[in-house]
Amino acid sequence: NDGSQGFTEHVLDSNALEAKTAIAVDIDADGDLDILSASHGDDTVAIYENNGSQSFTKQVVDSTADGAYYVTAADLNGDGLMDIAAAAKVSNQVIGYFNTGSGYTRTVLASGLGGVRSVIAEDVDNDGDIDLLAASVNDNSVRFLENNGSGVFGTITIDGNALGAYTPTPADVNQDGLVDVIVASKTDATVALLLQHREQSAVLNAGETLAIDAALLSATDAEQGASELVYTVVAAPTLGSLRLNGNALVAGESFTQADVNQGLVAFVTTAGTDGLDGFELGLSDGSSEPARVLFDVTIGTPASGSGLVSDDFAGGSLDPAVWSVEGPAGVAAGLGANATDAYLELITPDGNYDAWQTNNAARAMQAIADEDFQIEARFLTTPTERFQLQGLLVEQDANNWVRFDTYSDGNVLRVFAAVTVNGSSSARVNATIPAGAAEYLRVDRTGDTWTYEYSADGSNWTTAGSFDHAITATSAGVFAGNTAQATGYTAQVDYFEVAHDPILDEDGGGGGGPVNQAPAAGDDALAVGMDTALVIDEAALLANDSDPDGDPITFDSFTAPANGTWWTMAMARSPIRRIPVSRGRTVSPIRSPTTAGWPTPRRLR
Repeated sequence: NDGSQGFTEHVLDSNALEAKTAIAVDIDADGDLDILSASHGDDTVAIYENNGSQSFTKQVVDSTADGAYYVTAADLNGDGLMDIAAAAKVSNQVIGYFNTGSGYTRTVLASGLGGVRSVIAEDVDNDGDIDLLAASVNDNSVRFLENNGSGVFGTITIDGNALGAYTPTPADVNQDGLVDVIVASKTDATVALLLQHREQSAVLNAGETLAIDAALLSATDAEQGASELVYTVVAAPTLGSLRLNGNALVAGESFTQADVNQGLVAFVTTAGTDGLDGFELGLSDGSSEPARVLFDVTIGTPASGSGLVSDDFAGGSLDPAVWSVEGPAGVAAGLGANATDAYLELITPDGNYDAWQTNNAARAMQAIADEDFQIEARFLTTPTERFQLQGLLVEQDANNWVRFDTYSDGNVLRVFAAVTVNGSSSARVNATIPAGAAEYLRVDRTGDTWTYEYSADGSNWTTAGSFDHAITATSAGVFAGNTAQATGYTAQVDYFEVAHDPILDEDGGGGGGPVNQAPAAGDDALAVGMDTALVIDEAALLANDSDPDGDPITFDSFTAPANGTWWTMAMARSPIRRIPVSRGRTVSPIRSPTTAGWPTPRRLR
């Protein structure tokens, strides 16, 4: 070009048989433009290197690119050097030539592309590396070759119906920030536009809400403000609900980018809605064709990422797929049962079987993932001799663990927690508590924060302490033991429960716990003279009665005597008490007869 649109021909090569493509690129980064070519007839990819004065020297990069048809150049592996990609139509391959600084290394990037005719370099997915677009005429396909960042490409077909596909051209046609593809296909005489759409995915627990904020959904336009960028619901979710300011949106309704920016848009789920869900939006600036936005949502029941499971120990044997019994020689574990409860026994003999410095305790552990959890256990036993102990344990390895337990110091019961780091143990919680106050123990782990609670009844909890300690948890469970100063100890664990996996039918009793058994009542024979009042003392009357569950017992109702009358006067103190509510028992109101001729008795309370 002489500057006046006058051109002088310079033949660079007259032996490039059936030359199909020639492009200008500074392939050697010396500041001038070289020529890169593909010639179909001689299967050649070549560089014509410019010396800076428009004198070109031919360098054959590859003479075996079978049916070389198209060539492009870009830094494909992120090393700062210009690489080459070529379409070899006859061998159905896209071939890469990686620049080493002194030559090129040939690598097949994709194969099986029937009659691939063109290859275009572009960062299609906006991830900072150069991808490729390829069109193949024989299988009517346009493909996205996705770069993993190091020059390894995956193949995705984005159009399989472009009959005689020739050339894909990347461009952000609708100006939504995404690379679209324009496709020319010769057989069906078609020019098609493939609009890339935004796609998001999320995983939620049933009952959770996903905020659709600017981090998930963001569009800008040089001409329109956020309030003029409108998202219209094309397809509404079926399990969850897409909401604007708390109001459900249906297909055809819309919201704006300004609504998104203000935090007014959310996807809401409800309990019991497990499954796959999603919705589709169309984004428009009022002038261009709407861009598609897809959200895929997986809704599931909340589950413990730790993998912990609950156990009421009523199965007859420990499940080896769940539990591992650990400890030195001499410890033992097994399942047992009494009239009301099935339980796990952890047994340690006389000697040092403590979880201090070295973990010699008897342990039943579950392998877990290092995630948050809440665990609870009920113990049917209470340590009474000095330095007998039982509790919950979380381990990282043989030298690192966290323990939460109760132990006896020989005089009082103590609630205790400690951490062991590389074999060195230190206490975190150590406090005296009343006997019987810690039948139930519970531990919550949230990140590195541990919260330890105890309870006498499983309903009313007291926090023993909370502390931070980093650990990579690999197992959790229950433990028991004693120190060298104590005799052996047998701990009985009624159940081990994980918050996400509640025990609904403990020991097969239904309703969340073991069957509550009726009291065993003994008959009583009392005597009194004529016209003499017989005072019935509660303590004496119940002396020969018992309850196998250990529940308090009292009178529920009376039948009238065949001779004589019973009553309690308003001013008299009644020895009969309200029946305590216990698990599994229905409490009936006390029934009192009314006897003519006497003051009306009060209902007994």
